[in-house]
Amino acid sequence: MAVTRRDSRALAILRWGGTLLAAGALVALGVITPPGTARASNPTAADGGGSGYDQLTGIGSTSSAVTVNWPTGLLNASNTPITSNTNGELNPNSDRGPSGGSDLSFMNSDFENLSVTVSQTQDVGHGGVTVSWNWENSQKQPQGTIRGSGIQAYFLQMMECYGDASTGPSPEDCEFGAPGLAAGNTTFAPSITQRQGPLCGANIVQPPTGVGTASGGQGSAGCDPFEPTSGPSQPTDKSHIDPCPQGNCSTGGYSIPFVPVDPSLGDPAYEDNDITQYFNSFNTNEVSAATTGPNGQGQQQFETDTFVQAPALGCGQQEADGSTQGCWLVIVPRGQFEPNGFQLGNFNSSANAANEIVSSPLSAGNWAQRIQVHLSYAPLPSFCPVGGNIDSPEMEGTTLATRAVQSWEIALDKQSDCGRIYHETEVSEQQVTNNFVTAGDTVGLGFTTDPIGSDRKRLGTFLPTLPNIVYVPVAVAGMGFGFHIDEYQSAPPSGTNYSYGYLTQPVKLTQQLVARAITQAYLYDLPDYAPEADPPVLGGQFAQHNPVGISNDPVFQQLNPEIEPAGGNGTIPTAPFDTIDHTALYQQVWNWIQGDPANVAWLDGKQSNSAVAVDPDYAGLQIGADPNFDSLPRAYKANSCPVLNTAGGGPQSRCSTDVLPYVASLDAGSADVLTANPTNYNTDWNISNTSPDGTPGYWGKNGIEPPGRVFIWSVDDTPSLAGYGIVPAELCDDSGANCMSPSVQSFGAAVANAKPDSAGLLEVNPANPGAGAYPLTDIVYAAVRTDEAPALLNDYADFLSFAVNQGQAEGQQAGNLPAGYLPLPSTLVQQANADVTKLRQIASGQSTSSPSASTSPSGSSPTSGGPAAATFPPGAAPQPNTPAGSSPAAGYTPSPAAGAAASTSAAAPGSTPTGPVIEPPTAQLVAGTTPGQPVGPVRNVIVVVFIIGIAGAGGGLLLRNGRMPRWPGRSRQ
Repeated sequence: MAVTRRDSRALAILRWGGTLLAAGALVALGVITPPGTARASNPTAADGGGSGYDQLTGIGSTSSAVTVNWPTGLLNASNTPITSNTNGELNPNSDRGPSGGSDLSFMNSDFENLSVTVSQTQDVGHGGVTVSWNWENSQKQPQGTIRGSGIQAYFLQMMECYGDASTGPSPEDCEFGAPGLAAGNTTFAPSITQRQGPLCGANIVQPPTGVGTASGGQGSAGCDPFEPTSGPSQPTDKSHIDPCPQGNCSTGGYSIPFVPVDPSLGDPAYEDNDITQYFNSFNTNEVSAATTGPNGQGQQQFETDTFVQAPALGCGQQEADGSTQGCWLVIVPRGQFEPNGFQLGNFNSSANAANEIVSSPLSAGNWAQRIQVHLSYAPLPSFCPVGGNIDSPEMEGTTLATRAVQSWEIALDKQSDCGRIYHETEVSEQQVTNNFVTAGDTVGLGFTTDPIGSDRKRLGTFLPTLPNIVYVPVAVAGMGFGFHIDEYQSAPPSGTNYSYGYLTQPVKLTQQLVARAITQAYLYDLPDYAPEADPPVLGGQFAQHNPVGISNDPVFQQLNPEIEPAGGNGTIPTAPFDTIDHTALYQQVWNWIQGDPANVAWLDGKQSNSAVAVDPDYAGLQIGADPNFDSLPRAYKANSCPVLNTAGGGPQSRCSTDVLPYVASLDAGSADVLTANPTNYNTDWNISNTSPDGTPGYWGKNGIEPPGRVFIWSVDDTPSLAGYGIVPAELCDDSGANCMSPSVQSFGAAVANAKPDSAGLLEVNPANPGAGAYPLTDIVYAAVRTDEAPALLNDYADFLSFAVNQGQAEGQQAGNLPAGYLPLPSTLVQQANADVTKLRQIASGQSTSSPSASTSPSGSSPTSGGPAAATFPPGAAPQPNTPAGSSPAAGYTPSPAAGAAASTSAAAPGSTPTGPVIEPPTAQLVAGTTPGQPVGPVRNVIVVVFIIGIAGAGGGLLLRNGRMPRWPGRSRQ
């Protein structure tokens, strides 16, 4: 029986349901790739990749970076120029030289002096790579993007594709042309984001007879005479018009299908409704238009997706022969010509100000100008099945550990040929505590930054008895804020009409600014603020004189004058992405904010003379006076909405979580920042949308922000910041001075000034981290419960021995320490090795001695002394462990090689730790309780409602609007 189109769509839905379930299973199993790398401008310290690579920020090209000049821009899978096609035909790059004689050689002068660098091409995973370029015109002068009311000419378009290893991809292989991506956009012609276009008629003056102008309107509409058609005088190739795309055939148009890498995923998709089964405006990684500055230089962070995020591309999946499928980064430059020979007019003439490139980059004439760079993906560990008779030590814990832990586990799994599979799951601190208080739970290792059970103390809930726990230091990372800002400047340099606003330098933030941003003090963070509505809705009374967004805050403008304020050409930002968690990481952010007494007074509503008023709903929480506050709530009074307006058929206002949605994880928020995906709802109520409760009618959802209109940021962790290549924030005091960004030096200074808490874990005091120290630095510990079976304890000991020795070597391959982490100081490596020895002794039944824990009823402050205190000379940074093959950080002396014999004796108070920290059942955690926080429903209920709401209102989009949760990869130049 023939399968109809409707049947095909139904089967596709079933197939994709299975695909998403499978992908969900992979994500649940912690499937990621080992680290990639990062940004390549302003290189500073340790060389973990290419020249000048910085371990903490990911700044600097990796050793696999590729620079390609457009004349030889068609590369093979080895990233060397293709010299001949597989059938022995002429070198496809030959037409790009000075003597190129193709029918498209009239374009050569626009691109012959274009050079592009991709910061990483090997061991790529889900993350970001930096594409940077230098563009000169035929007179060797800088060539910047030209724009009038929008982008007109000289810009780049980018996409990820699968394809043949020798010749590269075809247009059908590429994720580009997401429907609705350019909806409402005014910065470029929407047609450049599409897979369709008009065919040329006989009245077009076609090259190479001369650069011509079109008669009629088809020339300026960007028809492509090189597109195959079924016309009587044209080639008989019908692939771009058959089956007939609805709405195109009658007008003589072409439509380039998207063909998934695996035919079992579905049929070639021509129409927009078909394309959305593979990608859409909420989850595509395509770049519509990357602009160039007046100096001829440009930079764009590009998201690299694995098959978990983009199954239809298949990047990183295992092939039948055991190899890993690579993919391609395709860059299509756009100059002043259309493929039909139409040349844009005099850009400096107001009469021609509307001239702009309008054709699709996938049309044959434009596709011929592409640069293609091969990306070799790191293998995902999906070939290792979890369960059965295979030894599978389970681990879980904080997001700060995820990238490093999963790099280490992939290496160890490969070493054992999947005979022993380490499996780490990122979970909340509450879940780790729950597992540790459950006798016989098989998850015996949790990664944490504070003692197990501290979450119960912060929430004022009862903590049952914990087992004995050994805490092993494994990593140094931190919290921060990441930005993606790309705004056209309202006042371009004098005498030019160029503009460039892709921000690459750190954004300065103060405690005061962050406090305002995460408490909905700015007008556009209020769900009932919509001045464009009829009648206008103006939000809470308290905020009437507050700035509309952080970029309009006078404090922000004084610190960041290069960023356009909202209004005019500046984009109105909302508050940063964050998660719904109660976590010590958010407590750390609040403790940093609370370090300024003025912020304490403002948060608690006791500072009446502030230029920005506090929301009374937040003041009622008394955050300023609570050192244990550990979440980022949505406390504005409209949080209980939507209130349905039965008379009008729609809700009266949005919820706070409509305007400021929670993200599934810090990693997911980082990915959304990289792709400029705000994930929130706008003020366009539509009966055709589906509300979170499944009833008809809801607000419209914003898609990816277009180039030149991007301001989006997140609360973040440094491994994600470096992994995705997101611009970090410099954290300043409220005077705007003493600004600190993540760096080897600032992290080292923070660890040097860290003090042990009540369980002996080193803690950095955010309010007083020490001179030159980054205030949001964390030491991550592996907490191992000692009541597990001996075999499991030995498995954990093996993992930790690898992690704190070989695993501290910086790099991009499985087993290396990813960017965003400081290698452990040698003193902590020594302590960790002693801890591993004690774990093995416990497993073998040997008796061990350990320091007793502090049992102060009120608990110890992060700055107090305690057992196993790590001390360093005042103001001095500890020496990081520098394994063989890595370069020492600037300013440090290499320490002894990792793995050297370590003392297992207990450390005296105040001395450098050389022995394990063994924490008995922690009565002190239940002795000093604090009041619970009225911040909303139970976490799990909110998460379920949140996911259902996105799935309903977003048209069945999962978590990140149609994409599975993000997993680590790499970063930005």
